[in-house]
Amino acid sequence: MGLPISVCIIAKNEEKYIDGCLQRLIRHDWEIVVVDTGSTDSTVDIAKKYTNAVYHYNWCDDFSKARNYAAKKAKNDWILTIDCDEYVEKVNIDEIGSLLTEYPYGIGDFCRTDLIKCDGAVNVEYTMASRVYDRRYVRYEGRIHEQLVRIDGKKKASATLNMEVIHYGYFNSVEDNHAKDERNIRLLHKSLDEEPDNPYVLFQLGQSYAALGRDVEAYEARMRALRLAPPVEAPYMAPLIVAFGQSALKLGYYEEAMELEYYFDSMHDWADYMFVLGQIYFAMGRGEDAINAFILAQNCKRLLSQGMNTYFPLNALSVIYDSIGKKKEAAECEEKAQEYLRAAAKQLEQNIRDM
Repeated sequence: MGLPISVCIIAKNEEKYIDGCLQRLIRHDWEIVVVDTGSTDSTVDIAKKYTNAVYHYNWCDDFSKARNYAAKKAKNDWILTIDCDEYVEKVNIDEIGSLLTEYPYGIGDFCRTDLIKCDGAVNVEYTMASRVYDRRYVRYEGRIHEQLVRIDGKKKASATLNMEVIHYGYFNSVEDNHAKDERNIRLLHKSLDEEPDNPYVLFQLGQSYAALGRDVEAYEARMRALRLAPPVEAPYMAPLIVAFGQSALKLGYYEEAMELEYYFDSMHDWADYMFVLGQIYFAMGRGEDAINAFILAQNCKRLLSQGMNTYFPLNALSVIYDSIGKKKEAAECEEKAQEYLRAAAKQLEQNIRDM
């Protein structure tokens, strides 16, 4: 007998993805709850092929309210939140059961693999997603980019689960992605009207501006978020710090970008941080420091984007070594980078075939 878990999904015009999502979920003995927020395509008809628990919710510009409504409709208290464009490829059922039994106030995270179509290429990034919880003690808050919080207001504790989830939501057309970012910006500004000093909302605003190429606004939102000094252990801090460095570099604000050195003690095990720091050093003419940063990036185990501890720093080292006449070292780095790229491309092709 399976665990008493209900998978809760909110959907709108997701006919492109929902069938593949639900095909994977029915492998497990879980209740599936789908809440539609106004689809005009075949989303609802597809969902009804897999579950009788299909409901309608009048959209009110608030993802948390829709999420909490879906959880309320579930038969079980233990909830797994999944989006239509997320495919659960592997999951450790016993691990989820242990978490929910031993830590009823706990929240289960998993590292999601995001496939992102950008300028004709596909990038792979990683996002920590908090999705497993007991609805008696935990609920969603936040108009957009909603987060799980304890109902009693106490500090939440989370555990990383051994789940493989592939996210195809950024694998859409440029027009679709831009429309989503414009919607997000509108809702994020609504959130800021309610909480003007919320660093998480500012971080997400910067992400949406960057996706639309609105670089100055992205930089300003990220800078504002960092100026509010959120706790460095917050889950969004690593991507925020890295994104701030990327924004500053793109705009040529090299002195401002050097602020990343302040976070070295807490961020030196993140490959993305070391790589961006190396780029900043290189832009500032500090070649030796750049080389050291790119070497350190290869030893990091934590990363936000694929290749930040392999082919990206190796390519950067190849360019630097070539510029200073170290041809042998440059060639070796380039060869290693290509090996990593070929392996990554092979895995990416497989993921795309599985869509």
